[in-house]
Amino acid sequence: MLNPISVTGDIGINLAAGIADLDLDYVGTP
Repeated sequence: MLNPISVTGDIGINLAAGIADLDLDYVGTP
């Protein structure tokens, strides 16, 4: 089984990337 800390870290990174992507999309949309 995967290390919960590692999984949480991966999820955090993915969420951060997703939020950044959403922010860029929102800002880039007229």
